[in-house]
Amino acid sequence: MKPTHASPDGMGAARILVAEDDSINRRVMLAMLRKLGHEADAARNGREAIEMLAAAHYDVVLMDCQMPELDGIEAVRILRGPDSTSRNPRVRIVALTANVQLADRERCLAVGMDDYMMKPVPLETLSAVLKRWLPAASPPGAEAGPVGALSAEVAVTAETDAIQATTEVDAARALTEAGVVPDTESGTTEAAESFRVDDLLQRLGDDRELAQAVLEAFVADIPAKVHELAGVLDGSDAALVARLAHGVRGAAENFSAPQLAGVAAVIEQRALSGSLEAVRGEGTRLERALLDLLDSIRAQGWERRVA
Repeated sequence: MKPTHASPDGMGAARILVAEDDSINRRVMLAMLRKLGHEADAARNGREAIEMLAAAHYDVVLMDCQMPELDGIEAVRILRGPDSTSRNPRVRIVALTANVQLADRERCLAVGMDDYMMKPVPLETLSAVLKRWLPAASPPGAEAGPVGALSAEVAVTAETDAIQATTEVDAARALTEAGVVPDTESGTTEAAESFRVDDLLQRLGDDRELAQAVLEAFVADIPAKVHELAGVLDGSDAALVARLAHGVRGAAENFSAPQLAGVAAVIEQRALSGSLEAVRGEGTRLERALLDLLDSIRAQGWERRVA
């Protein structure tokens, strides 16, 4: 049964499915949705999302585009297809993406997504997007818009933001937003501070309880992710290195940890370009960034939450 009580921001509460393979990002998004008063469940990949949508009614799906087994793009293609088993065929699907390229956003539109959000997602942005698509956001008697159509405002924003994006520009943006300045001659990076607590709190609506939940999820999972990535840097599987680095980068960005995000972003981009020789030996710098981050968390008064 769909919930009917009001959420804190005035929306009617909804049932929302989060399809996200990264455990940290998944837990953060669930915490944010519950903070907004919604009922939220999670799927770890596109295949699980399809199964859950066949078993229960959801109002909105937040769909990560890059997942193992079945990614978000292919999952939406199935959900919007003639053989869809979704209990709610008009379910609104919002892409979660770390990419700024116009081509990526056009792919979301082409397969039938309704909107997109750039990761990491601020609480304010999440609330605004949900208001745009939840049934309660429409005036009485208004008909829902067509499924699988980005709003004009969203489409224009996407084109404006990404019209000149290329792989190189996307990489530079990832590093810049992570607070990292690349040194093109030496191939190293100059890192900003390890933990931007003010940035995290701002993104979470200055909710310290929510920030604590995010911190606990991050600290519980990130060491294993970093160690796993460091362990494959001397191997020969560029796709694996890129995937693991993408996960570390996304989690670090979600947590406002620019130093760690920057190191992971460099590794990811080099692996995607096939330059595995350039990432060999980066494990030490990766582990150092993690230790600096944990020290910074303690130094800023959050030490009781760091095991």
